[in-house]
Parts: sequence; C-alpha cells; structure tokens
Amino acid sequence: YALFALLCGIVAAQKWDAKLLRASAVTLVGVALVLVFAGFIEFSRGKYIVTIGGSGPSDFDPYFRVQSLFFDPNIYGRFLAVVMLVVTSVMLYSQRTRRVLGAALLLAVLWAGLVLSLSQSSFAALLAGLIVLAALRWRARPVLIATGAALLAGIIFALALPSVSGIELGNGSSVEKTTSGRFDLVTGGLTLWSQKPVFGHGSGDFSNAYRANKLAKRTVFGPAVTTKSHTTPLTVAAEQGLVGLAAFTLLLVTGFGAVFRRAKNEDGPHGRPGLVARVAVAAAFTAVFVHTLVYAAFLEDPLVWVLLGAAVSLAAIPRRDTARG
Repeated sequence: YALFALLCGIVAAQKWDAKLLRASAVTLVGVALVLVFAGFIEFSRGKYIVTIGGSGPSDFDPYFRVQSLFFDPNIYGRFLAVVMLVVTSVMLYSQRTRRVLGAALLLAVLWAGLVLSLSQSSFAALLAGLIVLAALRWRARPVLIATGAALLAGIIFALALPSVSGIELGNGSSVEKTTSGRFDLVTGGLTLWSQKPVFGHGSGDFSNAYRANKLAKRTVFGPAVTTKSHTTPLTVAAEQGLVGLAAFTLLLVTGFGAVFRRAKNEDGPHGRPGLVARVAVAAAFTAVFVHTLVYAAFLEDPLVWVLLGAAVSLAAIPRRDTARG
C-alpha cells in the first residue's frame, strides 16, 4: 500500500495536456491489444501461456477461460473493461467520423478478448461503467431511471421463473452453482463478521479464520479450493469489523468524490481532452469498484491508485488548458 500510495502521488502531481493524454490513451490501447492477441493465441492452443507451477484452468470452471498474460481471467477481464471504457469515452465525445469508426473497431476487438475470458464480473463492471458514461454524456436522471427499471425487471424475472434463470433461492446448491461458488463464501464471511463485529479477526486473516471455523466445505464443483471472500466490503468487515468498514466507506466516499469532480460537460457539447479523460476515469473507477463487489482486489489493484491520482490531477487542469483537441 505504501508503494501504491507513492504511485498515486506521482500521478496526482502530473501536469496533463492534450498531447500527454493522447499518448497515454494510445499506450493503454496498445497494451490491451497485445494482451488480447496473446489471449487469442491461448484460445487457439487451448492452454495458458503463463502459469503458476503448471496450474491449469480453475476447478470452478468446466470450460477453458482465456487469461492472456495475467494469472486470472477475471483480472484480465477487468483490465479490458477499463480500456473499453476509455475508448468508449473518446468515441462518445468525438466529432470526427474517422475517430468514431476507429474506436468502434477497437471496441469490437477488445470485446472479443473480453468474451473469451468468460468473466461475468467483468461484464458487470463494463455495464456499470457504460451506465456512468451515459449518465455523464447525456441527462443522468433518465439513464438512472432506466437502469433501475431494468434491474428491477431482471430481479423479478429471476425470482418468478427460477427454472429459466437457474436461480432457486430455496436451494442452496442451486444458488451456489449460479454464483460460481460465491454463496458459501458470502455466508461464511457474514458468519465471521458476526463473531467479531467491532474489530474483526485481523487484517489479512479472512482465509485463516474461514478455515479455523471449518467454513470451507465441499461445493457443487468439488472440494473447496478457495477461502477468499471475493467480495471486498465483506472481507473488510470480517477482518477489521465496523471500525475498518467505516474507514473503507470513508475512502469510497472520498474516492468517488474525487473521480466525479468536474466530470461534467462544462466545455461545450463536444468536450475536450481534459473532460474526456475525467469522464473516462469516473467510469473506470466505478467499473473497478463494481468488479470488487463480486470478485476481489480493490486496494490491491494498482489501477485504483492510478485512477485516484489521475482524478486529482485532471480536476486541477485550468479550463483554458482544455480548449483544444
């Protein structure tokens, strides 16, 4: 965390201009394309390029999931979702047909890479980021109302037609399978929190406490292969109790306040580099947070600290410095 805080400070001290913003975007897209290409190679070969100790596909996955040069398909998917949001931000605020078409082509390639990861958490993160982009680009209220209505309709559908949705709330095995092993982890995490609600079991002690309480049991996928929460707020609550959860909530409020500062169309309908970058950062930060609600690694992800630092430095750009581009 100390090194990540230093990274955040370095980015926050950066003086941005249109040239640097474009160079950063091109570099980010270039890295993503290399990773997607590596993912295509993995998919064609049916085996990973990089492994730890010769490990293969996860025990939770009966199918091959591309992870590219990452060690985890979900983290690979998270990165691609962030890059796709950056490209979409450029496309939404661009007046140039060539740039819009180029962005659309890039999104198609990146989407292909994301699909091969089969990361449901990354799909959810991308959707959350796109909702943020729509709310910032157009009127927020209609977008949020439509989003709420769609979520409500989805919940009603899932509950009313369990045979179609595959979600049977009264069947623990069904819920466990539908959530890819998350259900028992969540209920186990809540049990740990209830044992020590104020101060928790100690930082980094979720796995030890989970095993010590014999909460790691055989799942519908076979033997329990993980004792990690995969839900960041729950991990904080179980490890650090209400004290840590309060600190984490304060961090979130401060973080979202930073990334959404000046993330509005204050420079005209077509935007400028500074505005586009602020919008992209807000969408990306939201996407990463949503991803950690159903996976893991919020403060442990350097992307979070880079986005926070970028939000601070981008909000400090004088309006006159974003008048072109």
